[in-house]
Amino acid sequence: MRLESRKKIQFFCLIAIILFLILFLKVSYNQWPITKMGGDFTAYWASARLLINEQNPYQADQILALQTSTGWTAKVPNVMYSPPWILPFVLPFALENYVCGKLLWLLFMFIITLICSVWLWQFYGGTNTNRHWSLLIYTYMPLYFCLVSGQIVPIILLGVVGFLHFAKQKNWFLAGVFVCFLGIKPQDTYLFLIALLFWIIYKKRWGVLLGAACATFFITAIPLLYNPNVFFQYYTEILSHSYLYYWETPTLGYWLRSLLGKEEHFLQYLPAIVGTAWFAYYWYRNYAKWEWAEQVPILIFISLMTTPYVWVNDYVLLLVAIIQASVWIIDNPLRPYSKFMIFIYVIINLMAWITAFTVRSEKWIIWMVPALFINYMLIKNFYRPWTKR
Repeated sequence: MRLESRKKIQFFCLIAIILFLILFLKVSYNQWPITKMGGDFTAYWASARLLINEQNPYQADQILALQTSTGWTAKVPNVMYSPPWILPFVLPFALENYVCGKLLWLLFMFIITLICSVWLWQFYGGTNTNRHWSLLIYTYMPLYFCLVSGQIVPIILLGVVGFLHFAKQKNWFLAGVFVCFLGIKPQDTYLFLIALLFWIIYKKRWGVLLGAACATFFITAIPLLYNPNVFFQYYTEILSHSYLYYWETPTLGYWLRSLLGKEEHFLQYLPAIVGTAWFAYYWYRNYAKWEWAEQVPILIFISLMTTPYVWVNDYVLLLVAIIQASVWIIDNPLRPYSKFMIFIYVIINLMAWITAFTVRSEKWIIWMVPALFINYMLIKNFYRPWTKR
């Protein structure tokens, strides 16, 4: 019966993957050929090209001129709002041949995601026999959004996975090096970063801090070699403007401002304050028995639900929790509600696709992370006690 159930679930997941691939092709049909895909990479590429030429990588008119040369038809530029230390990750792909650079970048993001899924499967105790189950990531709707836009989030995911791997091996320096990747979008994992600081002080794991500091110094120094004023330019062009308050993001802060007054900017940060207060209580209850493998998925969930700034692309970080839950389901005796739990997960993704097709703003997909969190906690409560036997 167990083998028969596995085959049924495999067939169900295969159908889900095929369905999501069809939806992916439908949502991106107007972005073919490759010259039209990867809109976010267009921003990375233009800024990196300006940096290579020792110019301001955040200058809007110069960015627009470069993007127009690639076939960009919009009258406004797609500006990179990320800090300068992400540019070293983009520089190897900032080729003069834009299409070639973009193709290599999209392939690189795909490979990183695949490596992370297999790495996570092994980390959470999945067997080599069932390693193909790590392909469940291709039933995850935000992954398609991330890959088609050429977003940099897979590198952040690699940072989380690398930290988990090397922390388990007690190689604190390398664990810290991978933590550096989280600085690309610190708002996505802000509770993880706070927890890490508390844990370093409590456990006196100064090697993690040293590794993160060395890696941060290295990736910060590279853009400064090209343009010593790049951080001042980042401040004057990006940080001094309140772009955050104009974007319709799938965040609680945005919805609070929509309901109570968009001019009340402090509401954008109120959920993060509540999330930090929750963490203080959570740390007090769990610091003595802290295990990163158990805590990271929860910290990422709460961070994404309370952060002041996030996009659906950033939900790719939840693959940590999705792979962990998949191992619990697949590598342990199957219970009657296994198929139901997977069915709920697929329904959540289908509803996310429907939302994406029917509305023009990502703000309406705010429900997805809480829904996945409930699904994850149900699976954890069902399966975690069994795996400890």
